[in-house]
Amino acid sequence: MTGTPSHPNGEDIERLLLPRPSGGVDDALIDQQAAASPPPPPAAATVGTGGAPATTERQPNPFRYWSIRDLKENPPPPLTPLIGLPGNPNGLGIVVAGSVSMIHAAPGGHKSWLAILIARAVASGRPLFGIHPVPTPGRVLYLDFEMGRTLWNERWHALDAVDPVDADTDDRVLFMTKDYEPAMALGDTEAVLRMVDVVREVDPDLIVVDTFGDAATGDENDARAMNQFMTAIRLVSRGRTNPDTPAAVVVIHHDNKLGDYRGSVAINGSLDDRWQLVPTEHALELRHKKARLRKALPPIGWRLDEHPGGGLQAVHVPLIRETTDADRDDQRVWDILRAMEADGEPTTKRDVAVRFRADYVTPGKPLADKHIDATDRVLKRLIDQGRVFTYHPDGPKKRGRNPDHYRASTMVKAT
Repeated sequence: MTGTPSHPNGEDIERLLLPRPSGGVDDALIDQQAAASPPPPPAAATVGTGGAPATTERQPNPFRYWSIRDLKENPPPPLTPLIGLPGNPNGLGIVVAGSVSMIHAAPGGHKSWLAILIARAVASGRPLFGIHPVPTPGRVLYLDFEMGRTLWNERWHALDAVDPVDADTDDRVLFMTKDYEPAMALGDTEAVLRMVDVVREVDPDLIVVDTFGDAATGDENDARAMNQFMTAIRLVSRGRTNPDTPAAVVVIHHDNKLGDYRGSVAINGSLDDRWQLVPTEHALELRHKKARLRKALPPIGWRLDEHPGGGLQAVHVPLIRETTDADRDDQRVWDILRAMEADGEPTTKRDVAVRFRADYVTPGKPLADKHIDATDRVLKRLIDQGRVFTYHPDGPKKRGRNPDHYRASTMVKAT
């Protein structure tokens, strides 16, 4: 069967799929385009003279494509940060314009607090944690499925009590709550179309979805359902006045019992960035688990400080590597492997150990066996986690050939 798939709201789907003017969406123009569109071909070909099938008129190709000349003469907008890097406002930091990212943590892991802090930084133009710059203030649409208006009010005022923002910032943060809008979930075409209309009206630079499990009505472990949901997220982000500059999306999600994100591996495959928020003894660590748009960033430490007079403030916490902390060692070795691969360096156990235990290398002397053994323990843990694998650059391992080489994996096991 050809044409647009049937649906109770099929007419709206056709309107949604029509090309939009680059300067904005004009409903009258869309109506004209819809009226001028040729009708779909018949379901079955008619029989012509002599029993030969009659030719049917081909429909225009609905897909867009570009040549390299098109890219050179009319390039797409470059990647830009909504939240940049310390000392580099234009560096691709925690949130990249137009990207879809996820922040996941265990229950009570301050993930919604972090989402509010990100929304507050983008809307106010103030640095996140006091160090991550925001090049240009933007509008934020926060889809809240958990907190509700009362808790939203308490949290915003707790932050304002220490570091109040101006009225313009208050106007640039708009939020919807499930207690007032129970039909917010993006589980069907009707809901997606309604949310596209909201995005078109608000025109946000950032959309926060808190949380993933409440917004997606399908089974989180079903790869097909999760692919469809992530596609819906991308579609909603392009509901802006200019769909060629989609809104950035930050999705808040929960950890599973194994300490990774909950649900199908298809979720990770659809993301541009994935961050995990992990509480430690000294700080809340934001760890970059997937980076499609640039090299993975080092962990970011922060905490919420309570002031004696009332109110809360998020502050940056410098992270100090502690070799007794196995989890930090794992992250450090994984980062080292990625850097060595990017630089084309050999990645045998000894090579990795030299980089990992650089603080213990005495000039002119080889690395001690105990430091190689410590590196071996970390590599074995990473292999068990599926984050590192071994290979042989000159083929299957045989006697007398080079030792194992190690490679960091950016793939995540399905859970």
